[in-house]
Amino acid sequence: FPTCSKIAEEKPKSVLYSEKAVTSTYAPIDRIVDLIKSYAQLYSHVGLIHYGKSYENRDLYAIKFSVGPGKDTIIVEAGMHSREWIAIASTLKVIESFATKRNVDKEVTDLLEKYDWLFVPVTNPDGYHMTHTMDRMWRKNTRPQAGGCNGTDLNRNFDALWGGEGASPNPCHPTYRGSGVFSEPESRYLSRLVRSTRNKIAFFSVHAYSQLILTPFGCQRKKPRDSSHLTHVAELAKQAIYYETGKQFVVGTPPDILYPATGGAYDWAKMKMNVKYAYAFELRPDPHSMRGFIMPESEIQPSYRELFVALKAFAKNFVK
Repeated sequence: FPTCSKIAEEKPKSVLYSEKAVTSTYAPIDRIVDLIKSYAQLYSHVGLIHYGKSYENRDLYAIKFSVGPGKDTIIVEAGMHSREWIAIASTLKVIESFATKRNVDKEVTDLLEKYDWLFVPVTNPDGYHMTHTMDRMWRKNTRPQAGGCNGTDLNRNFDALWGGEGASPNPCHPTYRGSGVFSEPESRYLSRLVRSTRNKIAFFSVHAYSQLILTPFGCQRKKPRDSSHLTHVAELAKQAIYYETGKQFVVGTPPDILYPATGGAYDWAKMKMNVKYAYAFELRPDPHSMRGFIMPESEIQPSYRELFVALKAFAKNFVK
């Protein structure tokens, strides 16, 4: 586990978050919510969707970008595992670009012309708050479970071979699957948001770390019929990242390059929602890094660039 000095490195030198842009730091949940609300007020192509409540009664928000009707939607969610701060911060910077750079930056403008985009910047706000206030390495949500332990791994709680390999039945385990499919409010409300979104062409879960682009399926060794096409498009995104920052990402299914894990969100999107393109990112650092989940703020900008160019490459190479 990380040393205290590594954790201290993550924090801004000043305790006053207001001295830094929210998107240049690991902002607490309230600041993130304030930011996306302000985008919805300031920009005509931005809408805020309140899609439910967390266990601790926090509002669950998605932010939608749309410049006109009739487009397919790309869904991006981050922060299901609350300790993965770089995933949340990188996604928030993509949101910032989509909000502020329309008709300023050609790449952003093109991406908005081609698709609607729906982002959930912090899928697990209670857990994220916990990582800022009590336990930096907390992964799950915070709902009390049997045996005196708290939390369910939301990314083991979806209806994708739920309860199988790679998901623990033990409430005290970090990968506890929950008492049943969608037993947790955060996963249940996210599933309803996805279900209610029309013309879904893609679903991305943003995680950290290990520098991977995970293709379906994570829950079984059997691959979808269009696996070779999905892998090809992911390889193009991997290439785009390498050209941008020189970082090497690895493409593959979890059983092939990691381990099987049932109950995952992107598998559910592919298997049950028939979303054609479903992937999970594992962002910086590489799997051998001593940093792990604890990344200095200076890593946010390059990690954002990697996520942005990857999403751009995906969007450019989707086939209807």
